[in-house]
Amino acid sequence: MLYLRRVVQGYVTSKAFAIEKQGGFQPVVFLLADFGYQANATTIETKKEVKEKIQN
Repeated sequence: MLYLRRVVQGYVTSKAFAIEKQGGFQPVVFLLADFGYQANATTIETKKEVKEKIQN
């Protein structure tokens, strides 16, 4: 089944371009910040053991 209604959060400089090239259509782009949504620009992932080692 093909779903034509999708929402993807990504970087406006690359994701929209990739969707247009791979999907063959120009996506509608909304800046979520214009609607009050404050996304995290960067996340940090680590193992629990590393976190504990740093805290000690």
